[in-house]
Amino acid sequence: MIAHFNKNLLFNMGKVKNINIKELEKLKDKLNFILDILSFNVEHEVLPLPYSESVIRPKGVEHRSDIDAILDSIAKNSAVLNMPEGLPEMWKYTKESYDEEGIKIINKYRKKFNLPEV
Repeated sequence: MIAHFNKNLLFNMGKVKNINIKELEKLKDKLNFILDILSFNVEHEVLPLPYSESVIRPKGVEHRSDIDAILDSIAKNSAVLNMPEGLPEMWKYTKESYDEEGIKIINKYRKKFNLPEV
């Protein structure tokens, strides 16, 4: 931004329209569509290889992207997920605040990390 500093942009920031995520997704889809047309059906990988579903990985080798590993770590160490064992008295009251869908999600992650369902 510094390399392309523009006083008009700086002083007219109120005129810049905010773009929401849905608009960005639509733009991405349209640009990918145009790229496909111009490429005459030649496939292009638009994601880094660790995130690509088109990469063929050896059988029996678990693969998780760094983002999946980070999110799993956050979930595995969350207070709510570990509350039934760590703070069972508090869990009795906390559990009541979750609806059926919330408990289903908690149990999904508890199973993933080899914890018993609640």
